[in-house]
Amino acid sequence: MRMTPLKGQVAVVTGASGGIGKAICKALAAGGADIAAHYSKDRAGVESAASLVKAAGGRVEIIRADLSLRSETKNLIDETMKRLGRCDILVNNAGTFPRSWALDLTEEEWDRVIDTNLKGTFFCSQAAARVMKEAGQGRIVNMASVAIRGIQRGAHYSASKAGIIGLTRTLALEWAPEVLVNCVAPGLIDTPQPRMGMNEGEIAERAQRLPLARIGKPEDVAEAVLFLVSKGSSWVTGQTLHVNGGDMMV
Repeated sequence: MRMTPLKGQVAVVTGASGGIGKAICKALAAGGADIAAHYSKDRAGVESAASLVKAAGGRVEIIRADLSLRSETKNLIDETMKRLGRCDILVNNAGTFPRSWALDLTEEEWDRVIDTNLKGTFFCSQAAARVMKEAGQGRIVNMASVAIRGIQRGAHYSASKAGIIGLTRTLALEWAPEVLVNCVAPGLIDTPQPRMGMNEGEIAERAQRLPLARIGKPEDVAEAVLFLVSKGSSWVTGQTLHVNGGDMMV
């Protein structure tokens, strides 16, 4: 018998067109949730995510939004309510990471990363929390990164992800007890993103230095998200779950 602990719930997944986003959509749908799959530019990618949701037996609605704009974060939640009738879970997975050395970093690059990664996370959370507080329950999972400890060519990215951890703790304090707010911080994951800054040899070498000696899979992150939105984490809020093969220890 298929276990469906999230049956009857609706989850908004931002950045659903990427590898981690697709895996999250699939895991939550397999858990019984219906999905509002967000994308910004990659329509083909989000349609692939929608196919995974349908294959898992869930309903899915595709919603486009520019999360750097507050009005569009609100519209994302409004459209979810209009199309699917509720909003029980928000996974703030969307993010951008254009590499740039700190001395070369432009104001436009800085603003784009902070606006998408940090501002977008906050205003999506704010819009969702209004709905969740009224309903008396809800779960929000934000996405940080192992880059919080510093990463070359990523001053803007590291700042945005460190900010998300502080934001998570603050929102968890303010929105308790109805809304639980937690954070997942992935490490090196087998998606196109790390390949924008490293070649395959460098990725393999770094993976072998990890205590668990392998690159992470999108499904590793998705399972952590699934835990944080499921009944088993009902006494967990304001926490950051590091999913990085032990990278924070070396």
